[in-house]
Amino acid sequence: MFLLSLTVFDLGNWLFSVELVSTTGNRLLIVIKQEVSDKQAKNKRRNPKTQNVKPRRQSWAGVINMNGVDVVILMGSKSDLEFSEKIAKSLEEFGLSYVMRVASAHKTPEKVLEIVREYEGAIFITVAGRSNALSGFVDANTSGPVIACPPYSSKFSGMDVLSSLRMPSGVAPLVVLEPENAALAAAKILALKDEKVRERVREYQERKKKEVEEADREVSC
Repeated sequence: MFLLSLTVFDLGNWLFSVELVSTTGNRLLIVIKQEVSDKQAKNKRRNPKTQNVKPRRQSWAGVINMNGVDVVILMGSKSDLEFSEKIAKSLEEFGLSYVMRVASAHKTPEKVLEIVREYEGAIFITVAGRSNALSGFVDANTSGPVIACPPYSSKFSGMDVLSSLRMPSGVAPLVVLEPENAALAAAKILALKDEKVRERVREYQERKKKEVEEADREVSC
């Protein structure tokens, strides 16, 4: 980790500093700090009413994914590709960028960690059937959202899904079983800070409502 740049803005009573820090992988950490300026500090010392008031300091930090990818669809094996393509199709409808990668938490854990570091800052949608260690492993190693979307199977009465539901403390991937809904969940997360994505989510919801209304008209005739 090393400092790329430091910019300080003097806005009279307040000093704002912006730090750009390069971290592991393709991540850029932005740190914004707010502190009392020398001018305001002198004014406080002159004013008896504010002499005992502690200086206000605040800071904000955020990580930007320099890959520019919104979502990483991470499969446990290539056999999950057909299922993952359904997720990708829905992501495209929301205008979200994505990449598909393959790595196994059981067989290639180092590869999983390499991918997580490379795309830190993106949303991960993990696709792994049978014993789904991938979702929990990814979630435990990233600070961003992880959506577990395990391919469902009729084998063993569908009990494979239980490996996606019970996680240890400190590990919290979301579990969404339908590919379309996994894409919707990712879109809603991104919509918190992106108005364009938020509008696409609203349009999607309107289409779904119209589908129900149309179905009602068809059966009630």
